[in-house]
Amino acid sequence: ATSLNVTHFTSSFVTSSTIQTEGSNVFGDDITDTHTFNGNITASGNISASGDLFASDATFEDGSVTINIGGSSGDGKIIFKDSGTAKFSMGRDNTDNSFRISEGSSLGTNDAFKIAAGGATTFTGNITASGDISASGELIVNSISASTDIYVGGSIKHISDPNTKLDFSGDQLIFNIGGETLLTLTENSSQDIVTIGDGGDVDFKVR
Repeated sequence: ATSLNVTHFTSSFVTSSTIQTEGSNVFGDDITDTHTFNGNITASGNISASGDLFASDATFEDGSVTINIGGSSGDGKIIFKDSGTAKFSMGRDNTDNSFRISEGSSLGTNDAFKIAAGGATTFTGNITASGDISASGELIVNSISASTDIYVGGSIKHISDPNTKLDFSGDQLIFNIGGETLLTLTENSSQDIVTIGDGGDVDFKVR
């Protein structure tokens, strides 16, 4: 026979079978239906799911593999669980188009790491490094604790008052308070100089 049309088909036990077909296939007729495949599933094309996709392990061996995670109305994310409990999640936060790594299942609640849409990066908590930490731009922190040297190529600024700063310029330290240069320490080959003020009115008090 070239075709077989049935409304219901039940097989109690099949040792082996080969099915070849052309065109599209539909398994089940309701979203609550469950289909179980014992063994591996190999697809030459895409495998897609309108709901969640669960796997005990996922291996991507091709070096050109791309994983597209959508979420135009919600967060596109990957959740990492332990015994069914969400421990960490990472993905794109749809509220501000940022990339985040957060504790738990929700992005933007208990963030450990954030990359904003413009590229600014925020870490929550301590950063420990056995090597160097460097920045081509500004490094903004609440506090720094170092057991060895701290190298600065420009200035150390106050977070809420950036014109209060300590400038490093060659063999010179410049103390700026509220935009006013109050003290300059200079060392050159001929003379060490301590300069009070920058030409404006500076009161000098000794207590």
